[in-house]
Amino acid sequence: MARPSILGTALISFGALMVLSAAGYAIFAGISRGQSDDFEATLAPDDRQVGFVAPTPVPPDATGDTSAIVKRFASLYPGSQINPRYWSAPAWAGSEPFSGPGLPDDYETTLRPGFGLPPGSTDLPVRMRIPDIGMDEVVEELDLIIGEGTTHYEQPVNIVGHIRGTANPGENGAGWYFGHQSNFGSSEGAVFERLPDIFDLFRNDPVFVYIDTEDASYAYRVIGTGVEDREDLTLVPTDPSTVTLVTSWPPLVFDQRFLVFAELVGIRR
Repeated sequence: MARPSILGTALISFGALMVLSAAGYAIFAGISRGQSDDFEATLAPDDRQVGFVAPTPVPPDATGDTSAIVKRFASLYPGSQINPRYWSAPAWAGSEPFSGPGLPDDYETTLRPGFGLPPGSTDLPVRMRIPDIGMDEVVEELDLIIGEGTTHYEQPVNIVGHIRGTANPGENGAGWYFGHQSNFGSSEGAVFERLPDIFDLFRNDPVFVYIDTEDASYAYRVIGTGVEDREDLTLVPTDPSTVTLVTSWPPLVFDQRFLVFAELVGIRR
């Protein structure tokens, strides 16, 4: 029997490697998709306004000769500077970011009866900031491209893309924003690289998304996260002012979409 040539042996080995790689990727993709449900969470309606007043550390009842010392020490405790989840632990127990218990002083709350800005009354977004994940990016409009039998939105290349025709910042209705989570093998940027981190953050502390126009800034509080199959994603309208941030998911598979939902809580004119 003739022995296979060196080239034939190499081709057989290469084919086997490709089959193993495809099988491995299929297993990895299946496991990744199976974990997507773990990234879905929603704040209960009663909890969505909780956290806007800093819970002040209360010094223990002091009696006896040590009362003055205890009170002096308690007054120095920087409770407003430490992430509340570590108040009962040493300062070095954790370092998750904490942007504060509420809105910055120069923002006025929109959480009051009768507040609302009608569609068409505000400007287009130009900037998005999410301090808790260190994000500060330019926002530009994305147009719908209609081809032969297909329609799709422009790719948001190194920007956060606002879907044209959805609500502008502050307006009643839903604003939709898209960005890439990874730039693996492409030059489209990764403006939403840390967006999935919000899943862990918002369930413990308020997380704010700030969206700026040319003459105002609007603060949205994150109220939930979710995962949708790419084919099932639809732009759902809302009555109050909300935003939905969308990026590809899971990493290295990208056939689903990770979503962050937030509602308007403040405005700086």
